[in-house]
Amino acid sequence: MNKRPSFRLRAVRQKEIATESKHVFVFISVIAIMILIGDFLVFAYIENKENWIIVTAMLIFLIALLPSMVLGGLPFEERYSRAGRALAIPAALSFSAVALPSFGDSYVSATALCILLACVLIFWQDKKVGLKMDGVPRVSFVLLLIVLPIALAVNELVVVGSTVVSHFMQGPPLWFMPVAALFGYLEEILFRGGVQQAIESVREWRSALIIGALLDAGLMAFWGSVYVIVFTFVVAVIMGLIFHKYSTASLCGLIRAVDGLWFVLIFYYFGSLSLT
Repeated sequence: MNKRPSFRLRAVRQKEIATESKHVFVFISVIAIMILIGDFLVFAYIENKENWIIVTAMLIFLIALLPSMVLGGLPFEERYSRAGRALAIPAALSFSAVALPSFGDSYVSATALCILLACVLIFWQDKKVGLKMDGVPRVSFVLLLIVLPIALAVNELVVVGSTVVSHFMQGPPLWFMPVAALFGYLEEILFRGGVQQAIESVREWRSALIIGALLDAGLMAFWGSVYVIVFTFVVAVIMGLIFHKYSTASLCGLIRAVDGLWFVLIFYYFGSLSLT
């Protein structure tokens, strides 16, 4: 009796699939564009409240998630697989943010998303996200960690203060401070240490910086404010430049964490500084 040919998954994994950098980057760009389209549809849903819009957004997130999982799961070259895994995170996070039920409280919803993001990054366990801060001059470290977060927090209140007030009418409680800090830190680990660094291995750093910044800003479409989206993009570009210079996502994460703390403190004690 003839034996059926066995499918040796280990042998397939050990043999890398031949790819061309140009083709893979086009593939990566298409995935990123689909995620951004989904984010745009989420913003459109918040403005129009049409159910078909949010259903379409969820389908697009799923469609973007599948090829990113294929790219990250099949035995392509490691740099291509890392790019796929990095893009799968914002796609899955966006889909989950739409699919999760609303708790009717901004604090609870933000906490749930923060916990979800932390769990995803723990399971990801990529050791190349730049957690070490070797090579950062002491003077630069102090300036970036003290001066820049305060400047970002003040500008954030000026630019998007009215949006923040609409979500936190009673003033943010002090227990929300660690959530704000943790979300800022995880955001940088994901978009700078994950997306930007992974795509830098496939394409030039400027393209990687812009893609990471756009995906970061697109995630803020869930706030339903153009000001928040634009401000997030500008901050993401600044963080991307810092990451490119020092190759450490932890420094970017600490800057955003301290920024979040200052933002909550300034708003809590002095109120909104919004000029919009």
